[in-house]
Amino acid sequence: DVGLPTEDEAVQMLLSVAGLPLDVDAPPEAREVVKFCDRLPLALGIAGKLVHEMGVTDDWNGVVELMQEEFSDSGQDRSMEERIIRTSLSAIKGPHRDKILRLFNAFAIVPEDTRTPVEMVGMLFEAESETPLPKPPSLLNIRRWLKVLIDRSLILGTVDRPSLHDIVMDFVVASKSDEARRGMNRRLVELWRSRRPPGGWDPESRESVPQYITLQICSCCMDA
Repeated sequence: DVGLPTEDEAVQMLLSVAGLPLDVDAPPEAREVVKFCDRLPLALGIAGKLVHEMGVTDDWNGVVELMQEEFSDSGQDRSMEERIIRTSLSAIKGPHRDKILRLFNAFAIVPEDTRTPVEMVGMLFEAESETPLPKPPSLLNIRRWLKVLIDRSLILGTVDRPSLHDIVMDFVVASKSDEARRGMNRRLVELWRSRRPPGGWDPESRESVPQYITLQICSCCMDA
């Protein structure tokens, strides 16, 4: 239990993420959700977003059963964090679902503990698949898709400089084979080359893409 919040702290965390008042007694079901999440902060954050999405306010009747049912579909042999990440991803709906999932998977080649500029995220999105896109996605769409993932606590930071929790990073890296990630890195390097300005990328530039390339190219491309 070292490093984990107490049960009371975990309940407050769950309620806060769910957008519910903290100055009232938590219902017993909230404590059941906390126990179900093993008091793991990442799991609590994602579960809180799901509670908010369900529109739960005063009536928590059936919440625990619903979450148990949802998470059980993700496989009992997986860790709690992985089960909750999978459940949160599967709950994404709408016409942009495939693009949002592609964007999430694109983070498989982002170096650890890196805040990635949104312009770079767009290139990662393009490099994620072997199938070329008819045209690059707009930054407006990239921000829109990032916001969906940020709202679910699957991605941290802001839509302009997102990053991944270590556990989520391990999840997304594990979802791609070594060969798939090498292919993504190769395609990313080709994008850098094709869009390189005359004279090359300026390492002294304050623009986000050349800064990212200068600081991260060694670690990002070591598998290329």
